[in-house]
Amino acid sequence: MNVDRNNQSILRRFSAAAHTYHGHASVQQTIGERLAEMIDHDFEPSSILEIGCGTGVLTRLLLDIFPGTRICALDLSERMIEQACRYCGFSRRVEWQVADAAGFAADHPFSLIISNCALHWVLPIERAFKNLAPQLEPDGQVICSVMLHGTLQELHDTRLHVAPRKKPQHQMPSENEVMDGLVNSGLDILKARVEP
Repeated sequence: MNVDRNNQSILRRFSAAAHTYHGHASVQQTIGERLAEMIDHDFEPSSILEIGCGTGVLTRLLLDIFPGTRICALDLSERMIEQACRYCGFSRRVEWQVADAAGFAADHPFSLIISNCALHWVLPIERAFKNLAPQLEPDGQVICSVMLHGTLQELHDTRLHVAPRKKPQHQMPSENEVMDGLVNSGLDILKARVEP
């Protein structure tokens, strides 16, 4: 896998945190549950692509909600996928892939593409949407949560105070960048909400 400079930094940080990440993923758990609630109860996906599976928080929810559906779960970090495999009980219904959302290409389309707190790491975020849109079945759905610019502002401010000369390595996208990226990739926005 060819990893660009931005992804190398992200890969190093998430790989280093893989063994302890799950214990601190309460935000991802809460948001993952909200994403799962957004799936139409009458919708039965034949296949699911999960982008940025991390330690498997959302993957496990999807396994429970859709007991007959196969899932392709990808993450940039092999160490995160190792943790996710353990957390999901090494389910045979999950195909684990070490891959980047902006470069991943499946050999078949998916009826559901879902991502929990991961797509904001792709620069620009439109790259991810443009890569994923053609991999969606005609009546398929994309459901995702994205951290926006200003998220975790207190942490950012503290970092600037402690290391004022060290510039942040990544800036979260704005709401407009996310919406424009979705529209420019040909996806229709059916529901959108911003939460503080």
